[in-house]
Amino acid sequence: MKSNQTFSRPLLFILAIIFALSGGVFSTNQPHPAYAQDDVGPVGFGIQWSPDGKWIAVPSTDGLWMSNAEIVERAPVQYFAGSVISAIAFDPIRDRLAVYDATVLQLYIIDTATGEVIAETDGQIDSFKAAYYMTYTDDGKFLALGFNDFVKIYDGITYAERALHLIYDVSSVASGSEPGTFLVGSYLGDISIVDVHDDSDEFVTFATDDLTLYETMFILRMLPDTSDGIALRGTGLINFNPEDQTSNLLDPAFAEWVRGFEMNHAADTLAISQDGQLSFYDLPSATITQQITTPNAEDQVIFGIAFSPDDTRMVTLETTGTIQIWDVAEGRVIVTWKNNFTRAYSQNWG
Repeated sequence: MKSNQTFSRPLLFILAIIFALSGGVFSTNQPHPAYAQDDVGPVGFGIQWSPDGKWIAVPSTDGLWMSNAEIVERAPVQYFAGSVISAIAFDPIRDRLAVYDATVLQLYIIDTATGEVIAETDGQIDSFKAAYYMTYTDDGKFLALGFNDFVKIYDGITYAERALHLIYDVSSVASGSEPGTFLVGSYLGDISIVDVHDDSDEFVTFATDDLTLYETMFILRMLPDTSDGIALRGTGLINFNPEDQTSNLLDPAFAEWVRGFEMNHAADTLAISQDGQLSFYDLPSATITQQITTPNAEDQVIFGIAFSPDDTRMVTLETTGTIQIWDVAEGRVIVTWKNNFTRAYSQNWG
């Protein structure tokens, strides 16, 4: 069924606009590299590891920061300095990165190594709206941008606009289980399934079960070769099935206070962050294999998590702006650095 309701914008969107307005100098966004200055502290929005394993990327209120994943002690490269970069997505096939500049409301495709602009959208996407969620389909053929009340889909090769779907109170976007499909979460707890190949503006929306959790659908991940997915709904983790339109708690241990999670590339392990604790959850056996008290747990909350392509390492971003690389097998931090962020906020829950 197609949603046709409108709702008030979430507090997060208001905060994000404040960030955008406080971004400082209006930038023309020539991505000349610059390097971190000790007296400047941008606010990070999330963290991603490139598919080739070479880069760790953080969008922020002062541009895009790219750190060498092998030599993290080296000063990070900064692109789009002076702009609020609200969303990024690595192309899963090509050495490219999609970057949304919320200062000029423009989508850019850049070379991951040089920052050279390969493509950009024609003109501003919208005069007043910014995107905070972005992802490619797993095959790299399509790219979705999630705004507050609609989702735009682009061809992942030509970057021509393919479709626009009105979906109110968008809170997350993820690649679907079928080629050419996206899942769109909302602040109401709904999940919509958008098929790029459907020329109509119709899409399926289903509401997850009442699990006594906050409603917002913060993070969505599909298990490969199945119709099952895992989501951070409110502060708890759930299983969901879009085909059966059913959902249930993943595990009582993660019924509340979950701040972030990520699934590894092998799709057999979840890294799950709760207040002061990081857990590794084995999906085939449905058991917790490790529980770790996070360093400086009283001051830091992990919300950003990304696995290296070989799943041997993991990078986390905390609310204090601290970035840490973990050895997954040993469950220990091997590198810690600030990357010059004074603090960090999730695009999802702030």
